Amino acid sequence: MALAIFYILVAVLALIILGGKNSFFNKGKDTYGATPAVMSQTVIGENADTRENNEPATVEIVQPVEVATEIEDEVITEPETEAEEEVTEDIEPEPEAEPVVYEKRYFSFTTTNDEPLRFRKGPSEDAEIITKLFTGTLGYVTKPGNEWCKVVMTTGREGYLATEFLGMKELNEDTYPEKYIDLVEAPDEELTAAQFNELLREEDTEETPEDDQ
Repeated sequence: MALAIFYILVAVLALIILGGKNSFFNKGKDTYGATPAVMSQTVIGENADTRENNEPATVEIVQPVEVATEIEDEVITEPETEAEEEVTEDIEPEPEAEPVVYEKRYFSFTTTNDEPLRFRKGPSEDAEIITKLFTGTLGYVTKPGNEWCKVVMTTGREGYLATEFLGMKELNEDTYPEKYIDLVEAPDEELTAAQFNELLREEDTEETPEDDQ
């Protein structure tokens, strides 16, 4: 009888153990030891030690927030050197030299050539020949030059003669023939030829040259 009672007690105790919540057969996903593994993260909520019924704490994984950063393009300017600063300074352009304006001068001439002198239509040896003048032919200069002179003959014919074959005499405006006065032009250059440097201005009234021979 005592042995039967012992077996009954063992059976009841076994049922209690096997039927408990934490028994081997009742283990589920919510029992201790069956909790799924989670990454170690910050636990937000109740302390794990104070939660009831050994329930797993709520785990909230905080994703990193992408912070948009805008990098402004910075323009790096190097300091200007002294040479660059000098270049950037305002440089006032030099004023252009005013052209030299020569005054009108009045001359009569006599040809001094040994051979007939070519009387041309232009100030060039390639210009067309109008005629040839003998030595001692007289006329008036309407535009003097160091190489060529524009002249007018006593007959009124105009053309060019080489300056080196002319003997010059400078006149006053009052003594220059009035009928040719409007033809006179100022020279384009300073008159430096020997024919001009050796001149003496004639103060007296100039005799009218004779007609061409």
